[in-house]
Amino acid sequence: MAEGRRSLQDFEAEQDEALGELSDAVGRLHAMGLNINEELESQNALLDDVEASIDEVDDGLRMLTRKTEELVRKAGGKRWCALLTGLSITAVVLFYLVVFF
Repeated sequence: MAEGRRSLQDFEAEQDEALGELSDAVGRLHAMGLNINEELESQNALLDDVEASIDEVDDGLRMLTRKTEELVRKAGGKRWCALLTGLSITAVVLFYLVVFF
């Protein structure tokens, strides 16, 4: 009987140890989940900023395109169209360089 009790006590001690390790693992997973959530929130904020910047650039390009079309219509020459197109591309490239580098 004493041997059976001892075996049961050993089993309970092993089970308690395993549950302690499982509890520690769950705690670590919880901490990792919180860190991942924090990082995702940070990334979402950055994506929102990028989206706002893209919207601003899109609005600017639409306005620039409208003005360019107007100017080409008024000027009546393809030479001016090519020049303004080149300047527009240069403006977009410069904006890209400023924003992303």
